[in-house]
Amino acid sequence: FITMDDLLEDVPVDAARYFFIMRNTSSHLEFDLNLAKAQSMDNPVWYIQYAHARCCSIFRQAEAAGIPASSWADPDIAQLAQASEAELVRKMAMFPDEVLSAAIERAPSRMARFALDFAGAFHSFYTECRVITDDPGLTAARLALVDAARTVLANSLNLMGVSAPERM
Repeated sequence: FITMDDLLEDVPVDAARYFFIMRNTSSHLEFDLNLAKAQSMDNPVWYIQYAHARCCSIFRQAEAAGIPASSWADPDIAQLAQASEAELVRKMAMFPDEVLSAAIERAPSRMARFALDFAGAFHSFYTECRVITDDPGLTAARLALVDAARTVLANSLNLMGVSAPERM
């Protein structure tokens, strides 16, 4: 066996927290040390944190392009017509119910699964949709969507006691 002190010398605290809550308390836990240390898309906590950092990067790009935050304060969301945008919105709408269910069931593993699934939806959106475009209306709608996604990711990570880095 490995003590928690020894584990935390090898594995980042965020990874340890996530790996311990990603499984239901009644199920067996296999802690993959190599996976927990990996800084790759295979590591679930890194994957979720990277989605948040990607959101923050998009806003740094928008600022560099001279796009003011006020431009996406009241966007025309009808501009969001791609399937990956709709999927991201659908998953985002599930967040309050997931938090409530996780609390009622005392099942933090629900939050871990939700965050991983949501990060996957965000990465799909990011791959399929250019956020900063030549169309100001579409850009505003997508920036508003990314802003909401960033909030959901940050809140999900916070509820699990995991940091939400702005850069990775």
